[in-house]
Amino acid sequence: MTRTHASIRASLVVAALLATACGDDDDRTDAASGAGVDARTPDPALGEICTAVAKPFLLRSRAIGGISPNDVWLVGEGGTVMHFDGTTWQAAPSIDLAPCATQCFDEDCITPRCALVALAEDDLWVSGKDELGEDHLVRYDGTRWNAAPLPTAGLRELTVWPVERGGMWLTALTGPLGVAPYAVAYRWDGAAWTPRVGEPFDQFERIEDVSGATEDAVWAVGATKVAGGVVMRWSGSAWKQPTQPSDTYVTSVAAFGPSEVWLGGGFPDDSVQRLAGETWKSTDQAGPGVRGERSRPVGLDQ
Repeated sequence: MTRTHASIRASLVVAALLATACGDDDDRTDAASGAGVDARTPDPALGEICTAVAKPFLLRSRAIGGISPNDVWLVGEGGTVMHFDGTTWQAAPSIDLAPCATQCFDEDCITPRCALVALAEDDLWVSGKDELGEDHLVRYDGTRWNAAPLPTAGLRELTVWPVERGGMWLTALTGPLGVAPYAVAYRWDGAAWTPRVGEPFDQFERIEDVSGATEDAVWAVGATKVAGGVVMRWSGSAWKQPTQPSDTYVTSVAAFGPSEVWLGGGFPDDSVQRLAGETWKSTDQAGPGVRGERSRPVGLDQ
């Protein structure tokens, strides 16, 4: 595999935008079988670059990830899984634990984070919560989904992230119940979890996004107990807290190399910022009305 997860993310976003722009939202899915129907008709108004991609039949899409544009996976509410082979969506084995569920208490409902990382066609990982709020990490081996090994017991708010070329990290909160939790991170090396813990990363009380092109340049953004919004970097041996951006809180990070890092979803200025040397510089947004909404690398809440 030669494509980075960052480029895959960009391809998926572009494909989704083009699919949205390609004509009306007509029914291109066989609801009875759940299989997609090929809908590759170019839109004359947009030229030959526009391709309408048939929608998968899902109760509610929650997370997306892939190896290439011809190998994309989608997880839906209730554990439904669909696979796109470049032409059509087909039903894949579902997840019995249903880790991507909406939680409802009386009349109030919340949609916890759900994430999917595709390391290979027969190696998919999904993190999320079930209807009762229990955290789950599951893994697909090409045939079925099973509970995946955790680095240690007592982890909650689990999230997997596609980091490095074909790699994966896991972040979580831990600590005794009734006591303020602290954040931990682990790197999957293909066989076992390696801890990436310590100060100041443990100060995170919410992790919004994680991104990195290499193992020694992984970035995380989120909220801490003391400083509010914070940006941190794993240097290969320890977590560092570099110069902070002008916004007090950012929700998205995209790292393409040690010195090529972008931040988005800033509050209160709603800016997009790019690392220039050791300082952050604001850049023009995509256009009028574009807001810094949450953009997850592997999860898609709708």
